[in-house]
Amino acid sequence: VSLTNKEFDVLLLFLRNPGIALFRERIYEIVWQEDFCGDSRTVDVHVQRLRKKLQWEDKITAVYKVGYRLEVPG
Repeated sequence: VSLTNKEFDVLLLFLRNPGIALFRERIYEIVWQEDFCGDSRTVDVHVQRLRKKLQWEDKITAVYKVGYRLEVPG
């Protein structure tokens, strides 16, 4: 699977934090290494592309009013 550098960084963040809900703001600050600017669409778009490329629509789930979580088999 071909990923951009940012998509790879987002994936790595999820893999290092399985089952943990990550705030959009925190994802942005870690991956882009700058303060959150108030628009989470950048994170949303990268997560959407990552889900599609990996066919992980059911593995990376949205957490209402928080961000995203990588689901782990229980």
